[in-house]
Amino acid sequence: MEVFAKLIKTLTRIFQTLGSFLTVAMIFGILLVASFFTPLFSKGMLSVLNEITLPERANLSNTTTAIVVLGGGLTNDQQNNIIVNQYTEARLKTAVNLHQKTQLPIVVSGKEAPWMMAWLQRHDVWWVVPEKNSVNTCENAKFTAETVKIHNVILVTDPYHMNRARRQFALYDIATTPYIAELNEPTDWHKIGQNLKHSRRAMYEFLAFVRDIFFPQVDCKTNH
Repeated sequence: MEVFAKLIKTLTRIFQTLGSFLTVAMIFGILLVASFFTPLFSKGMLSVLNEITLPERANLSNTTTAIVVLGGGLTNDQQNNIIVNQYTEARLKTAVNLHQKTQLPIVVSGKEAPWMMAWLQRHDVWWVVPEKNSVNTCENAKFTAETVKIHNVILVTDPYHMNRARRQFALYDIATTPYIAELNEPTDWHKIGQNLKHSRRAMYEFLAFVRDIFFPQVDCKTNH
């Protein structure tokens, strides 16, 4: 009976410990889900992304020779014409401002390239080189390296995408200076929808970074 009583006490302690652990886990989970609707999640995730160490070749060592703008997607206007979406447009606007300061040529990379090039030309930027075969970030780097012989560039993309993109370009021996194109809708404690967009973007880039490191896409180099 004494042994049985000790066993009951031990099991009771175990269940109490498990109960406490589950309670803490549930509270943490609720707080984590709630943070998705605030600026906290995206800002925290961005800090994590920016802390990930990049290859040494990612850091610029010589004079930049071009501006590289990565496509962020396409959409349709009210007449059902294909146009660049808000993410791509934000990057293009940033690139135009940078081009006016530096007079460097602009390389547009991604399946969106023809529409990006047309957008730039409508804004009086004509020194544009299109790379229109890539459909993901590692192909952005690979096909840009194959299209134009450049080794030091200013890279334009959104803040969540930047560190991962710089890593991919470094794997193809292109050093980069980051130039952030902010998303059109900033985080705001009073605007849940905008916060959710940032949170989704941040989560996607974090998971993509993990995939690139541990399960790289076929076209990405793995020997660096």
